[in-house]
Amino acid sequence: MPDVGNSAFSETDANNNTASPSGFPEGMAPSGVNDSARAVMGALKRFWNRINGVKTTAGTAAAQTLSYDIAAGALYTGEIHAFKVGAALTSTSATTLNRNSLGAKNLKLNSGSAVIGGELQAGDYNLTLYDGTDERILLPHMSRGTFTPALTLGSGSVTYTTQIGFWERIGNIVHFWINIQINAASTPSGTLSVGTLPFVAQNTSNYTQLVNCGGNFITTTSSIETMTALIAAGADTITVRGYQGDGTLVNPGNTIGASGQYLFSGSYRVAT
Repeated sequence: MPDVGNSAFSETDANNNTASPSGFPEGMAPSGVNDSARAVMGALKRFWNRINGVKTTAGTAAAQTLSYDIAAGALYTGEIHAFKVGAALTSTSATTLNRNSLGAKNLKLNSGSAVIGGELQAGDYNLTLYDGTDERILLPHMSRGTFTPALTLGSGSVTYTTQIGFWERIGNIVHFWINIQINAASTPSGTLSVGTLPFVAQNTSNYTQLVNCGGNFITTTSSIETMTALIAAGADTITVRGYQGDGTLVNPGNTIGASGQYLFSGSYRVAT
């Protein structure tokens, strides 16, 4: 019996009348009934296994394979597969999925956009749909990773004791956490920004996104009482601003001092 996705199966009951074991023709011989019934049971079991995540991927992180006990005769457009990502197979870049050697297909986001890495996490369960060309990830696009944040000053320089950045992306929203600790500062002054963020922010006119900031700001001046941070449209950096008590804007680069700590966290919408 072919798989459920094969044209031998029809939604019209009367059309499932091909010869045993692919169907139940009118007046079929009694000896063929059990063959057709067993074939239906096999097709249903194969279908159940493919949509319920009973198999685990193998291969490499960038070229993953998925093997079922009985291979499908072909890849069927619109067919969905559930699976568990194998140990140590977290994707880090463009990734393919090859089911029972039927051909390696590129993994894409549900929108059809290219994956960027991290969509498949070792030990997680996932769901993909074959669109006739690629395998699209149906679950909300979720990935996570780390990056190394750094301060950019108008002038001067700093060295660090700690540079830690974590990010998690769900769909078009990126959540991030940053911890920067200064070791030493050499004549810092002027503007202050933090980068580089893992993704570029949505580039829509006047679409500025605020960021939480805090920490132990070791300063060379007492003039700054409040600090804010924002991500401009189309940017991959955080712009930090300092204000005096009367609201006057002050260049925050002037406040950098040895042993200072900067903490940032927030969420922002990305372009794709």
